[in-house]
Amino acid sequence: MTTYQKITDFGLDDDGDEYADETGLAMTGDLPGIKQQTTLRLGFFKGEWFLDEERGIPWYEEILIKSPNLIRIREIFREAILSVSGIREVTYLDLRFSAFARTLDVNFRASTDLGELGITLTGLPNA
Repeated sequence: MTTYQKITDFGLDDDGDEYADETGLAMTGDLPGIKQQTTLRLGFFKGEWFLDEERGIPWYEEILIKSPNLIRIREIFREAILSVSGIREVTYLDLRFSAFARTLDVNFRASTDLGELGITLTGLPNA
């Protein structure tokens, strides 16, 4: 019996650009699709989308400020991860903030409808 993956998005490479495979424009889904959606969600700045300026991570408002509240930042990221379709629970979340470089490393694991997912993002934000 052949199992087909649920297509959820265009496939993106490590730079965030769409890519093509031998059959044409690549698509993604299942666990790689959940991973891609989570990565996109965490790098999405509040106010970036003109149709809903309240959506996104409040990078400039609450994270990349002089004295950020790390408890609040953890809550922001936990909520953002849980908002991705398919993620059931965040089982581990580690944030490493560098005030000097104005970056944030995010390392987390989550249980999904399709198995365990682990992601490490370094140097966020990407602006």
